[in-house]
Amino acid sequence: MSSFSAQTMDYHLDMYFQQEWYDHRLEHNNSAPILVKDKKVFGEMWHPDVYFANAKSASFQ
Repeated sequence: MSSFSAQTMDYHLDMYFQQEWYDHRLEHNNSAPILVKDKKVFGEMWHPDVYFANAKSASFQ
């Protein structure tokens, strides 16, 4: 937590967030996981819609 305001009840938080899910359509015979690092490819894949309930604002990088 890098900043907190008791007056406005605001705070700023940087965190590491990781998700994992299984999609049988993406099965492969390789024992090592496949990491998608290309933002264009990732944008074309389905991924969960993440949100933070009651957040004033949130951003992902």
